[in-house]
Amino acid sequence: MALLFIILSAFFSTGINILVKRSGSSDTGVFRLLYFAASCILSNGLSIPALEYFSLPVALAGAFTGTFSFILLEAVAKALNYGPIGLTYAIQNAGALIPPFLMAALFGKAYGFSVSPFLIGGSITIFLGLMNSPREGLSPRWLFLSLISSLCHGIALSMFLYRVLFFDSSVTHPLVFFHAPPESDPWYSLFYFFSPFCLHCIKLLMKPQILYKEEISAGALAGLFNGASCFFLLFASSIAQTWEKPILFPFYAVVTLFFSSFAAKKFFNEDISWVSLGCCGGGIFLSVF
Repeated sequence: MALLFIILSAFFSTGINILVKRSGSSDTGVFRLLYFAASCILSNGLSIPALEYFSLPVALAGAFTGTFSFILLEAVAKALNYGPIGLTYAIQNAGALIPPFLMAALFGKAYGFSVSPFLIGGSITIFLGLMNSPREGLSPRWLFLSLISSLCHGIALSMFLYRVLFFDSSVTHPLVFFHAPPESDPWYSLFYFFSPFCLHCIKLLMKPQILYKEEISAGALAGLFNGASCFFLLFASSIAQTWEKPILFPFYAVVTLFFSSFAAKKFFNEDISWVSLGCCGGGIFLSVF
């Protein structure tokens, strides 16, 4: 069931990629400010936090995760100035391979996180598929920024899985510092978006920018898509069964690649990399064993 919500999340994530490429305005503070503002409004409109269930540790965990989202978007926006959009997003999405291995290393099978030889083989196959893109016009700065975005993406997605342990009172692992009622989860989502929104406010106050109409529409719409995408990601990680947890975010990366490839063909007449799609599809099939 969780994988169905991952497909919905990937659909909206593809919409973000299309808007960013069409608008060409993702490297402006105004675009990113409206992006996170709209994300916050939609995501929490779908799941309204109740004041009686407010939890400061949960809110701080959300703000901590949101900081990585802020760094990710900053890195991607700058990387697109130095390299191709397709490979930039492919490397960012490769960060989705981090959570199953990181969570298995930290918490192990007792908490539903395990790594099998098939998952390792599938992840390698998916990684090769994601990296099978044209490599024209690359620079060391682009590579550095793309890798930073991939690392931040992996950490943020790992935090999505980690937060689920907060709401299980039976968990006694030393890395789970507190417990909270499941009803406090919307506060995580609220501060996940509110944190980067505040950081962008500070950045704009320090360096004001001219407001353009195109930025308003592109930033707001991309933000609505991001809010929907993150809402479904968070919900999927909350309801994922034991067998789904290791492949949850690799599956997200693959479905996003599939949707983005066909969208790029339709809207921008870009060639589809059938080798990439085949590797990624085969990797996911291998990972479920």
